[in-house]
Amino acid sequence: MPIDFHHSKEPPPPLGRKILEMEIPSQLPDKDVVLDGLLKELRARAFLRGDDEEMKLRLVLDEALVNAIKHGNKFSDRKKVRGGLYETDAQWSLKIEDEGEGFHPTDVPDPDDPESLLLEHGRGIVLMKSMMDDVRYYLGGSCLVLVRKKGN
Repeated sequence: MPIDFHHSKEPPPPLGRKILEMEIPSQLPDKDVVLDGLLKELRARAFLRGDDEEMKLRLVLDEALVNAIKHGNKFSDRKKVRGGLYETDAQWSLKIEDEGEGFHPTDVPDPDDPESLLLEHGRGIVLMKSMMDDVRYYLGGSCLVLVRKKGN
């Protein structure tokens, strides 16, 4: 069965109070500084509940940043990955936006299809959906919003 996720051409709605902004070049080594900074901020605000959750979130955030750098911006030196961390009383959200053309949901391999099992890609959205409360794509797929409810 194809992956079920929100995909819209519209911009994302307001996500709450901005806590942190980031902008990095479209090169994989640059993502680790962002990962460390985001996780430090999430820890400082007590949004993380233990080492296990931090490890899972590192994996999710790494996947999201790699997708933006590799698939969205295609490692272009002229393109940036931008994002921010946002908070409301009920949740925190992470927005990651690339300068690519986006993607269509039908381009994402069905993870249950036997022909997809040996592919080296196509499991990132499934991974993110399993660890976050909501995964939404906006602007045709070039903007990802990951949502985590507080206290869950």
